[in-house]
Amino acid sequence: PYERYKAIALIVHLMGDMHCPMHIVYLPVNTVKGHYFVEWKGKKHDMHVMWDGTLWDEYYDWSFSDMAYLVDTASYGEIARITEGTVYDYAENSARDCWPIVSAYSDGDILPRSYATDVRPLLFSQLRNGGYRLAALFNEIFR
Repeated sequence: PYERYKAIALIVHLMGDMHCPMHIVYLPVNTVKGHYFVEWKGKKHDMHVMWDGTLWDEYYDWSFSDMAYLVDTASYGEIARITEGTVYDYAENSARDCWPIVSAYSDGDILPRSYATDVRPLLFSQLRNGGYRLAALFNEIFR
């Protein structure tokens, strides 16, 4: 049971990382900016840490079930499209969707005060898509 728990926990963690803009490799650049610092709302922030939680903590102080309800907006057809392909396809799609946000800023840049609102569509779609894809992967594994 413990080995099964560790395997499930690893899958959940990796699927989450795959949908976080600062955790994936971008092609054709093939590098991740990793940790760099920006100024937002008058404070210095690590962009990686912002996407790992600060953006959620700042504006979305909801429970996980509330957040799931909020982002679970796709139709069955959209869910089928989102979950098409393999885990590799999921990573490529996620990297492509996140690249415009990641490439827009560099170390030392000042983010607009509206940054959290500006990136909300990506934030929500990445959380939603990651959840649907995780469910699809578990359905495939445990059939």
